[in-house]
Parts: sequence; C-alpha cells; structure tokens
Amino acid sequence: MGLLALQIALGKISGTADYQGAIAATATTIGQVPVDCPLIGLVIYVLWALAAAIFDLLHVGLGLKGLFKRAVLFINAVIYGLLITCS
Repeated sequence: MGLLALQIALGKISGTADYQGAIAATATTIGQVPVDCPLIGLVIYVLWALAAAIFDLLHVGLGLKGLFKRAVLFINAVIYGLLITCS
C-alpha cells in the first residue's frame, strides 16, 4: 500500500481513492500474489482455530473455562470463515 500511495503522490496512477480501487491498483501494479496472501493466511487461521477448538490443541481442558475458550475459538473460526466466503 505504501508503494501505491507513493505512485499516487507522484502522479503515476490516477483515479479515485476507495477500497476497491486500491485493491485493483495493487493487483495490477505488483501482481495478484500480495493480494491473495492475506486470504491464504485467513484460511490457515480458520483451519487452525477449528482444529484447536475441536481437538483441544491449546490444552485448556474440559472445565468451564476451557470449554468457554474452545467455544470462542470455534466462533472466531466461523466468523472468519464467513469473511472468506464474502471475499
């Protein structure tokens, strides 16, 4: 994004400054890989959070606090999974 801001400041890129325009300009300027990296990281986080919630990877146990922490992990995984489907 810093490179994009510099190019706009120097007048090499013209257009409106909005979120979709920034993503499109970034994708065309430096390729699709930097745009896809956060998405890949988000998918990995969702998979890890699901595994941690189901298999108790954090060793929080089956007590009330442990079940609460595992439920929070599961809810986080669901919410972030919904973000993936929206993108």
